[in-house]
Amino acid sequence: MRHAIETMELTNKALRDLIIAHRSDPTLQLNPLSMKISGIVDAAVMGGVTNYEKVSSFYLVLITVSKGSQHGE
Repeated sequence: MRHAIETMELTNKALRDLIIAHRSDPTLQLNPLSMKISGIVDAAVMGGVTNYEKVSSFYLVLITVSKGSQHGE
């Protein structure tokens, strides 16, 4: 889990840096930015939609358990 969080943080930073660069200089080539966005958004690149479903189910369970413990259940 820690590795996944670190990877997401690095990816977010790289994407943020590209966006800032393009805002500062609109003449920059869009290719690196569009490739980065495609790599992040494209489900096939990230292992398919089922991986998103597994992760979202996992977080739903964590949230449900967390809320249950907060209410003394």
